[in-house]
Amino acid sequence: MFTVSHLDFCRAHGIGLMAYSPLAQGVLTNKYAGGAVPAGSRATGKFAHFLTAEKALTPENVAAAERYAAWVARRGAGSCSQVALAWVLRRPEVSTAIIGVTSVEQLEENLKAAEVTLTDAEWKEVEATIALATTRPPAAGGPTKAKRGAKASAPRKRTGRRT
Repeated sequence: MFTVSHLDFCRAHGIGLMAYSPLAQGVLTNKYAGGAVPAGSRATGKFAHFLTAEKALTPENVAAAERYAAWVARRGAGSCSQVALAWVLRRPEVSTAIIGVTSVEQLEENLKAAEVTLTDAEWKEVEATIALATTRPPAAGGPTKAKRGAKASAPRKRTGRRT
């Protein structure tokens, strides 16, 4: 997760971010909708602690993922994972994203993020849809809330692929 201040700092200093867990530990795929814990998901395996330790699987985030999934379905813009990855990779401050797939099918699904094309207005709608996502624990001396999907600047159209 990154905040506006992270994006501003990176932009100001010419630093690229490496986005860790751009699908919020799978929460943005909407597989945990309604509090579900699907068999074989991260929430049932040895890495379940990441969901709680990183505050990814909270009621607020599940609700945000449900709103986001409804938006994606209405638009027919691709899958939830594809749109989320496309949002991360279109950010000029992001150099790369670490995706954690568990199957070839997930990898193929996620690679289709390169095909997602939304207008600037649609990207703003995506951001507004998930903006209520999280309440993060306060960092020492830091703010108590950060909005997932917060924008640092006007969105730019993706002109090429990043590697």
